[in-house]
Amino acid sequence: RRYDDAAVLFACKHILWDSKNFDTLYAAHNDITAQGALHVAELFAQNHHFTALDLSHNRLDDEGGRTLVKMLKGRYSLKVVVAEGNPMSPETLADIKRVVVFNSMTEEVQGLLVAIEGQDDDYTELAARDLKAPLRDVDCEYLVAALRKGNPYIESVRMDNNYLTDRGLKCLTALLQEDRTITSLSLNNNNIDGGEAVGKALKTMLLATETLRRLSLDDNNLTDGDVRAVTEALAWNDTVTSCSVMGNPRVSADCLHALDKAIVLNTHLPIKPIVPRLRANDDRLRVVEFTGLHLDDLCIEVIAEALAENTTVTDLQLGSNRISDTGVGLLCPLLGRKDCRLVKLDLSGNAVTTRGVQMLSDALLQNTSLATLDVERNQIRDDALPPLRALLDASHTLIDVRVEGNRMRHGVLLEVFSSSINTQPQLKRDLPLIKANAEGLTVLDYSGTPEAKAVTNDLSCKLLADALSSNNKVHTLKLNHTRVADDGLGFLVELLYSNIYITALDLNHCEVCDAGVQLLAAMLPENHSLRSINLRSNHITDDGCRALQRALAHNDTVKHLSVDHNKWITEPMYMTLGYAVTLNNEPLLLKRSIPQIHTNSITELDCGRGPTSTSAPFTDTTVALLCSVLAHSRSLTRLNLKRNDIGPYGGTCLADVLLAQRRITDLNLLGNRIGEGGTAYVSLLRASEDVLALNVMENGIEEEVLASIHLLLELNHHPHMVKAAMLKALDNAVGTKVELPGSAGTLTTDEKEEPPEDAPYGGSTPAAPKLTSRSVQLLCDPLTTRTEVSALDFSHNYVGGLGAERIARLVLKFPGSYVHVDVSSNCIPDGGGVKLVDAVILSTSMTYFDISDNRIGDSAALRLLHALDTKYEMPDILCGRNRRIGAQNQRLLDTALRLHQVNPELRATLKKIMAPESQVRELDFTQESTGPLTDRNGLPDPTLIEFVCQCLTQYPNNVVEANFSAVNIRTDAQTVAISRLIADPVTLPIYLLDLSNNFITRVAEICTALKYNRCLKRLDLSNNQISRCEAMTLVDAMRENKILEVLKMDGNPVSRLSAAYGVWGAVYRHLTTDPISIQLEREVTRPLGYEWGA
Repeated sequence: RRYDDAAVLFACKHILWDSKNFDTLYAAHNDITAQGALHVAELFAQNHHFTALDLSHNRLDDEGGRTLVKMLKGRYSLKVVVAEGNPMSPETLADIKRVVVFNSMTEEVQGLLVAIEGQDDDYTELAARDLKAPLRDVDCEYLVAALRKGNPYIESVRMDNNYLTDRGLKCLTALLQEDRTITSLSLNNNNIDGGEAVGKALKTMLLATETLRRLSLDDNNLTDGDVRAVTEALAWNDTVTSCSVMGNPRVSADCLHALDKAIVLNTHLPIKPIVPRLRANDDRLRVVEFTGLHLDDLCIEVIAEALAENTTVTDLQLGSNRISDTGVGLLCPLLGRKDCRLVKLDLSGNAVTTRGVQMLSDALLQNTSLATLDVERNQIRDDALPPLRALLDASHTLIDVRVEGNRMRHGVLLEVFSSSINTQPQLKRDLPLIKANAEGLTVLDYSGTPEAKAVTNDLSCKLLADALSSNNKVHTLKLNHTRVADDGLGFLVELLYSNIYITALDLNHCEVCDAGVQLLAAMLPENHSLRSINLRSNHITDDGCRALQRALAHNDTVKHLSVDHNKWITEPMYMTLGYAVTLNNEPLLLKRSIPQIHTNSITELDCGRGPTSTSAPFTDTTVALLCSVLAHSRSLTRLNLKRNDIGPYGGTCLADVLLAQRRITDLNLLGNRIGEGGTAYVSLLRASEDVLALNVMENGIEEEVLASIHLLLELNHHPHMVKAAMLKALDNAVGTKVELPGSAGTLTTDEKEEPPEDAPYGGSTPAAPKLTSRSVQLLCDPLTTRTEVSALDFSHNYVGGLGAERIARLVLKFPGSYVHVDVSSNCIPDGGGVKLVDAVILSTSMTYFDISDNRIGDSAALRLLHALDTKYEMPDILCGRNRRIGAQNQRLLDTALRLHQVNPELRATLKKIMAPESQVRELDFTQESTGPLTDRNGLPDPTLIEFVCQCLTQYPNNVVEANFSAVNIRTDAQTVAISRLIADPVTLPIYLLDLSNNFITRVAEICTALKYNRCLKRLDLSNNQISRCEAMTLVDAMRENKILEVLKMDGNPVSRLSAAYGVWGAVYRHLTTDPISIQLEREVTRPLGYEWGA
């Protein structure tokens, strides 16, 4: 019978749910579907005793398969699951098998798989070594399968101390042929037996990989064949730099050594492509340069083997490596061959000792080709002298042995060098002549050529220094294109400390570095004879140049110093050193002054020369250098360069730096050759107001340019506004107005102190700028040709008498042009004021003239009175606050100024009234001939009532009748002014006063005047706004005034018919019953009475 899903459910729920007697569920060959698989999964989730499940040959589809996979991932105890023969896809079946296998692994392997599949960027090493359960080949295959899925972060695989065999190795090598991230593989201490298949797998892997760097197969059971396969593969692989097969008992020492030589080529890749060419005796390979590659003795063994049959290489350069005596011993058989073609051998900068020198000496006794042997900077000591001397004595071809830089005393070095001095016949010939101080031997030249350096070296310099110590004829030493380095330059420097005859030292294309240059720099402050130094094309850096630059600050004799074509010197350092050398070619005073300017420690620099001075003059070049420093100065204010040799270029440079720097205020260039460069100072003075003193006389400057300089220089002593206006005038851009108002602060005109006329530039200083008389004179000069100018504003300045006279002349020259002149708040005295007012009087176009707040006196005041009397067509004439005008003239001037502002009819009426012996007896504002109370523009002016009253009271006149009817009297001030008309009947005997039809409300002042008035007979106050309270003051006034005959009050708020009649009634009753009134009634020709109106 075939069971279905219902049977499975029954069995799972009622039979097997809690049973502990079963560990295997066999349900193959039934009709179980995905639903039945779900029941089984629920059973296994409840019962953990089952370890095996067989559901083969049922009707499980992919859904049922996924149910099994999900169940298996949660049940690590389920080790066997059979699901073949079901209608599910192969992928689903493979997933089931993979999970089953995973459950059968150890927990350590499971953790490794999870880590690989997690792709954590911190997990870069697969460490499967020293596990509790060592890895087997099948575990390795599962790990490799996980790695094949792609983990970009794992770079190292370590599977040491496991049970891996050849099968596991092949699996890993197959992986590395494809992988591009793993760089290290370690399989130490496994069960790899080796054989042809293993060797082939390793070789194939090494030929295919591009990322593997380290391979370790220690403590296995590999064979020589396996190692040879690896060695052969390394010839084509450049990435593996470490390969270890130690501890393999079946691998011979020769195979291990061959592997080491193959690896060393990978660790020194520059030599790897050369070695096959050496073995092949490549005819094009003549020079082999392996300098500075950190080669050791093993590398030398590889190179020596490649050179064993080579007959083409002539130059072998192995300098600056790690070669010891062992490596030298490996090269010796090559040198002893009869067919050796080596001409030069460079072993400098290694670890060769005296033992290595002895081996070289023995080998070279049979050599017939080597000409140059370089063992500089090794560990050779004095005891190497015998083998070196024997070598030099026996060899007929060796002409150059270099041993400098070793642990040998100078005496030993000289002996070695002396033994090979035959290579320098000229030096050998000259040494006796130098010591003998031979005549005619003044230049020593031991230079080589650009194609071949001379053999002259440091020891040659020592011999030369010793010979020159007693010579006084040689002045030039040329060592171009030689091997002179720091030590050789040091020998020459020791000589130059005391030698005063050598003036030129040429070390072009040598091997000098910073150490030698620093020795030279230390000597320069003590040497005063050396003029030229050539250090081109050496190995000098910025540090060496910096030392030379500091030394030149204390040396004045070196005029030429070249460090060109030293590739480690930067452009800024070239410029700095060139600047220091240039200073030595300029006057000494410049060099001494520059540090003081740099440190801002001086305010004045005197570089002037007298007529008989012998010091070197400043030229254009000198001035250009000086300007480069002046541009950064913050303290220098005065500069004296008189009687030098400064031309147009230098003068222009100075002008430019003064314009940019704005601190130097005094410059003396007397007696130079500036010439056409003078125009630069015109531009400077136009743009800068800082230069206050400038002497450019005797420079060949054109007179017109010189005049412009003097004018602009004087303008710098005046306020900025003066200079700006002057420049506009010079540039024909002045316009129609010249407005230069100043700011006099809180000082009055009397407190201002006008600068004396003999003070420089009118007395103005930068600290206290003033528009002075001199300023005005300067400004007026160009204005004499400008007819378009119509307005001058010089208010609030210090314009004195001369300035006022200059303005007057300007106005007189153009009487029809100027309409506006403002000179208020200045220091103009009486004389200047008279001339200025006279010019205004003669002007035909002037409309505004302000001379207020000055120092004019009575003379100018009289001229102003005349102007005010005759120039009514000029609306604005202002002359207030001139405190030196007498009181009488000031009163007349104030009145005239006020009259100048009223309408012409009223002005004429008032002038008639105030005229001496005037016969005008009536002032009636109701008549048109009198004129309205308006200003000259016809606008109402309430203050004119007060002014009219002031004129009537202050000036004697014969007015007895005044009619102010309907003139808009409304303010208290106007009422007070009216009351003054009747306050003093002696001065103004008015007997008729008409104030009707106004807006009078307050009559207290009028009543007070009535109490004392003895001539007013008729007073008309009708049609005003006099209130009841004000009426009582009239009652009081009437008690004391017995002269008033008629008082008109109709049209006010109080009358006989009004509600307030009682007040006026009291007045009427009081006056009619008063005995005094009755008495007066008998004494007057007309009875006293009151006209109350209707």
